[in-house]
Amino acid sequence: MSFSKKDTSAIKGIAILFMFAYHCFSTYDRMQGVDVSFYPFPSEFGVYLSSQLNICVPIFLFLSVYGMTISAKKKYTGYHMEARQCTEFVCDRYVKLMSSFWVPFLFCEIVSLFLNPSSFSSYGSTVGKVAASMAVEALGFSEFFGTPKHIGTWWYISLAVLVIVVLPLLWVLYRRYGSVLLFGLFLFLPPMLLDTGKNMFRFLLCIPLAIFCADQGLLERYKNWSWCGRPLLDGSLKVIWTFIFLIFAMYIRKTDWGSKYMEYPLVTVVAFLVILLAYAVLDHMAPVRNVLIYLGKHSGDMFFIHTFFRGIWFEGWLYSFRHALLIELVLVIVTLLCSHFLDLVRKLIHYSELIQWMRTFVVRIVTGLEFGSGIKEK
Repeated sequence: MSFSKKDTSAIKGIAILFMFAYHCFSTYDRMQGVDVSFYPFPSEFGVYLSSQLNICVPIFLFLSVYGMTISAKKKYTGYHMEARQCTEFVCDRYVKLMSSFWVPFLFCEIVSLFLNPSSFSSYGSTVGKVAASMAVEALGFSEFFGTPKHIGTWWYISLAVLVIVVLPLLWVLYRRYGSVLLFGLFLFLPPMLLDTGKNMFRFLLCIPLAIFCADQGLLERYKNWSWCGRPLLDGSLKVIWTFIFLIFAMYIRKTDWGSKYMEYPLVTVVAFLVILLAYAVLDHMAPVRNVLIYLGKHSGDMFFIHTFFRGIWFEGWLYSFRHALLIELVLVIVTLLCSHFLDLVRKLIHYSELIQWMRTFVVRIVTGLEFGSGIKEK
């Protein structure tokens, strides 16, 4: 049994719920002065638990790298790619990535123009600066050039671009030197870069972990592992041991040593254990899995849009619902409605056909080749 696209969507559904909780409740400042209830839990526990849910970023990153590595493994024996094929991969994947961002980006900018035009001051004080910053952000380069963003949560696009650019090189290193070099590199590299304050350097350990898991089929081996030949007992043991490791990792992360020296490697470990746990149990929870798959399919639009509802378009409105679960539910509903609207727009303008043409055109211009000699993903 392979780790399918539906499994990916289900775990993305979990990640987007984690993201909403983290952005809404991880600190008291985020709650805009409202005394949000976490009943039946005390507010201190609710805020602490929400603060641990920044694992949403490494979950998304892991799934992205995992999927691209699986595709490359099928297409290229031993990840052997010629220079032109690497260029084709980067160009094609870049356009595919950015095409998922452009529609919600334009939607948010247009709506903000009517609901909160003063929010564009985050880009700059003049029309020229605003236009230039918007263009850089639309290309996914804001974090590279340090240019202003409309909202902070869009930094992830730059990380996704960086991953696409470096993946072919990392596959070469993995093929020649194995996983030890990659894990060593990414264990030592993030602490050296954290002082720069860049979010995109904090979750790099996910990259070699996802490459290794995809190449070795680790998720499938975990799912199919059998100790005693009794499915119920085997499944229970996997869940129990994974949950124990998860609690242990969260405990270490909370300690002074863990928070000071191992914060982001431990975030990656916790995220990976959550992926394993979800993969093990969701098959036995069909209704929950179907809901999560539905959320996962819309998670991109929900990710890009949700901060505008929380802090720009209707500031204070979301927290007027008072209870954390109700706030989360309302945010899920309004972002889902927006996502369905954007899907309708995409259908009306034949967006998928337009992007497919753009992918072909960009690859042809950059490489001088007809599209299709490298990786092609619908």
